[in-house]
Amino acid sequence: MNFKSIILPSIIFIALLFRLYFLVYETDIHSINYYEYGAIAENIHNGNGYSLFYYNNDKLEIGSSEQIAPYKSAFMPPGYTFIVYLFYFLNDLEIRNYLFLIFQILLSLLVVLVIYLLTKEIFNLISALVATVITAILPEFIYTSCLPGTTIFFHLGTVIILLLLYRLKYGVNSKIYLIQIGITFGILILFRSEVILLLLLVLIYFWTKRQFKHIMIIALTSFIIIIPWGIRNVFVFNEFIPLTTSAGLNFYRGHNPYTIGVWADEEIVEKLIQFKTDPNFEVQMNEYYLKKGIENIIKDPYQELKYVFIKLFHLWIFNPQDKRTFSVFYLVPWFVILVMFILFLNNSIDRLSHKYLYLFLLYFHIVVILFFCLPRYQTMMKIMIIPFASEGFRVLLNRITRKNRTLIE
Repeated sequence: MNFKSIILPSIIFIALLFRLYFLVYETDIHSINYYEYGAIAENIHNGNGYSLFYYNNDKLEIGSSEQIAPYKSAFMPPGYTFIVYLFYFLNDLEIRNYLFLIFQILLSLLVVLVIYLLTKEIFNLISALVATVITAILPEFIYTSCLPGTTIFFHLGTVIILLLLYRLKYGVNSKIYLIQIGITFGILILFRSEVILLLLLVLIYFWTKRQFKHIMIIALTSFIIIIPWGIRNVFVFNEFIPLTTSAGLNFYRGHNPYTIGVWADEEIVEKLIQFKTDPNFEVQMNEYYLKKGIENIIKDPYQELKYVFIKLFHLWIFNPQDKRTFSVFYLVPWFVILVMFILFLNNSIDRLSHKYLYLFLLYFHIVVILFFCLPRYQTMMKIMIIPFASEGFRVLLNRITRKNRTLIE
């Protein structure tokens, strides 16, 4: 066994050790919050079906109540909810939480492996190893693996999609790659509904290249996976809800008259109470939030223009509304990665060859401008930046080595 053959397994093993340490010593296993996903999973277990919200004395809450049946829901897509639900069969809270987070840790190790394959596919072995090390030890990636949420699944899905897109250039087995891209897109959309925007961008790109076979295979495959959820919603709500009923709320949070991220004001709270007796409460809520968001854009377009720059600052720099972003373990690694990424872009000989990266970045910008930007959105975007930042690091290392060699000579 030579040295090269053990580098990758060693990095993955180090990644595992970091995550297990954080799980055991830094995670409060007794207060894990599964948020809306856990509330829906609990309702399914309690016989209330796929449901989330209920009113308790005119106060809107999530979860379940012995006295009040919660409203049927499509607020969260079913992918991650189903994963959480499977672990709700374990009655012991501590065992459930440990096993769930260990499952996420194992998935995060798979992300480390796939980021290695992607970076090696695009660049070379050195850049691939650098990318693997970053993904293995980046503090927020370790933190995310020990926190319920869809980020790990998003990382895994998008890296796989990007790897398969790059492999299309070979022409060999292209139909298999296209089917795999469609399947991955379909599954990922059931975890994060907004990924359908990324799918549309990829399809539009292939349309501009007149690659209609690519469009048909990817679209058909992904829609086959998505359609059952849409059919379920038609039967449940008697309306066409293709993906989610949370878009209106998220749209309002990014387009309200107060500040980015606000959930509601008194007017909205009073209006939502009027929908209290409507079995399609979520649909009414979604439509009303969407209406209020559009009204705010029309009423104060200047503020909306400011919001765009604020959201992009949150995406590319940090979100000061979340105290966690002030941590040096968050800021310092990100600025190093960002500088290396800029160095790569500045030194890239063939920038057009990285068109798929630009599609991903365009997708993130559209989502953030359309809705708003939480710190985890930057964390989600970073997985796309790391391979290219790693190549930037390799370029910098080569420059320094060359300069030192010249000085010696």
